Amino acid sequence: MSETLRQILLTGEIITSNIIFAEYNLLPGCKPVSHDCYLSVWKSIMPLWNIEPIRKQSLINDDNSGELALSYLRLQQTSYVIAISTSSDPNSLAAMVSFLPGSEKGVSTSVSLKLEESGTDFVRVFVSTLTGNIPVQNNNWIGICPGENIPWDGNGVIGHTLIKSKQSSFIQTISNIKLQFNTLYTLVYGVGESWNDIAATVTFTTNDY
Repeated sequence: MSETLRQILLTGEIITSNIIFAEYNLLPGCKPVSHDCYLSVWKSIMPLWNIEPIRKQSLINDDNSGELALSYLRLQQTSYVIAISTSSDPNSLAAMVSFLPGSEKGVSTSVSLKLEESGTDFVRVFVSTLTGNIPVQNNNWIGICPGENIPWDGNGVIGHTLIKSKQSSFIQTISNIKLQFNTLYTLVYGVGESWNDIAATVTFTTNDY
């Protein structure tokens, strides 16, 4: 079964001892300013959930891709991480870049989905979120809609499930839905309670049973 994954992507590079340069690519239809998207920096190898970052920078336009310079940081020889939020919710983190001590190039990680199995009334998917995320605490959810468009307003969603897992990676099933044969559907994963918090999608075609 073929599938198409769409993710929020974030890359970064330490330019000087005061500046981290970041580039981002968001999902189609995302409006960064309207959705209150922003970048955060922590002195850590992973996001420090529920702890205020040492620097925050809002995205400055509604383009789906762009770049920002995070400045006035006074970087030391230790680990740092930058992460992008999908909304004003500080725990709605969709992608991150980790920097090891002495490394200028960061290692990128994004929320990801992989379809495991589908039937006429269910879908099972493997979900990988960012290190340290506790989905049940951070209002994570998964939904499914027909077609390939992302339902930013929730219209057309035929299945929606709140995540109960305490692990950052897990397998989730959406059940009690009606799927048509040989039809295109899109799974969407939210990292916060809003429809604006969609962090990744996977589009697939059901079997011709």
